[in-house]
Amino acid sequence: MVGVLVMIRSFRDTVEIWIDQTVMADFIVAPAGWPHAVRSGSSSPVLPGAWRARLANAPLVSAVDMYRDLRIDLQGRPVSLVSRDLALHAARSRYLFVAGESAAILARAAAGEGAILSEVVANHLALGKGDRLSIVTPKGEQSVEVLGVFYDYATDGGKIVIDRSLYQQWWPDDGVTVFPVYVESGADMGKARMAILGTLAQASQGNLMPTVLSNAELRQELLRIFDRTFTLTYVLEAIAVIIATLGIINTLVTSVVERRRELATLQALGSSRGQVTALILWEAGYLGLLGTGMGLVGGGALALILIRVINRQSFGWTIQISWPIGLMAEVAALALVASLVAGFWPARWAARQPLVEGLRYE
Repeated sequence: MVGVLVMIRSFRDTVEIWIDQTVMADFIVAPAGWPHAVRSGSSSPVLPGAWRARLANAPLVSAVDMYRDLRIDLQGRPVSLVSRDLALHAARSRYLFVAGESAAILARAAAGEGAILSEVVANHLALGKGDRLSIVTPKGEQSVEVLGVFYDYATDGGKIVIDRSLYQQWWPDDGVTVFPVYVESGADMGKARMAILGTLAQASQGNLMPTVLSNAELRQELLRIFDRTFTLTYVLEAIAVIIATLGIINTLVTSVVERRRELATLQALGSSRGQVTALILWEAGYLGLLGTGMGLVGGGALALILIRVINRQSFGWTIQISWPIGLMAEVAALALVASLVAGFWPARWAARQPLVEGLRYE
């Protein structure tokens, strides 16, 4: 429980930091069903690029980005090729780079000097800043310089990011996956949203309306997807607690059976049933305390292995370790309570054993 808890909490805290520092648009205009349609493997509709001008002219809107996500094959591995207005993104948002300053790297990428890679792609291809990357496009194979490597947790396949202008040189595609929309400073978010919806109603001309998510709604949805992904893990932890509780019951019952004469002798010498019950409960508590201490130490070691070794080999992500002291204390308390609950029935059973039967011997 401790090992998985630390791993999940560290992953969640890392994703929260990533969201806070990279998802900065005030609104996201996306096809209906996004991002669930993408996660389920369905191909979501592509929005027309001509909508950018309409959205940019909407009241209270100051800037609109064009984010295109296209799946390509790179050395037998599916990778997301992302294109967007990197000059706009550099001015209003940023990427978290492994090394280097975000604005300077994005300025070079916006000028068409090269591409930036997510950590997963860079690790898989063993590429770093200054190396060359070959991409197969409709215009033939293109070689671009790797300008930087950034942290990303949106896809397990990784991303290659280039400027929108460079993408349209190589792909005859004017589609847009989502429009990140920035509103004027100090603008009323409710009024800005209504203005965007009004513009989209005119642009869609009776077709299925796109989804408009605020920044807060998008963050909440991303974290909700994250939490739902690990729901099964919590169920497995609950099963582990039940199995551990049954193990303690079995251990204590076996101990009581083996020590029937000892317990009967204590009662014959004047020990009450309550004292015998307390004795067994103390043993259960000692078991729980010892198991909790070993679990905290072993769980911490397991968390380091999960985060530093298994995660990096399986997904290639860098996760910052976070030690949830409060939750670990709750787990320790749960273990102690579970051990005492598990010891209650064996303790009562030991105290109710007939004295004569306990003292009889061959």
